[in-house]
Amino acid sequence: MLLRNTSPKSSFQLAVAEYAVRCLTSCEMVHREIAEHPERDILDGNYFRLNVPQGMGTIGLAEWDKLGNIIALTNRYMEHGEMKEPKRQMANLLRYPQRASRSSHNF
Repeated sequence: MLLRNTSPKSSFQLAVAEYAVRCLTSCEMVHREIAEHPERDILDGNYFRLNVPQGMGTIGLAEWDKLGNIIALTNRYMEHGEMKEPKRQMANLLRYPQRASRSSHNF
């Protein structure tokens, strides 16, 4: 409150920075936005959410020393059986990006 009253410009800049950090550290907002608007066909079924379900929430941004934990959690998630088909689809789109467009869906 003091910052807002004494330096509105700095207060605004701080608020923008805090918002940016929240957006960058939580893809949940973006996921909800996409999930809540399926009528937007720009993605045309080419939206994949890679979200390690457990363990990552306890690791903070400044905990670079836990990189080994992040790698292990991610590998375990990506090796899970339910990821087989999404990984195949993503690899196919990365290999043939033109297939992501509406005009050339020939998987």
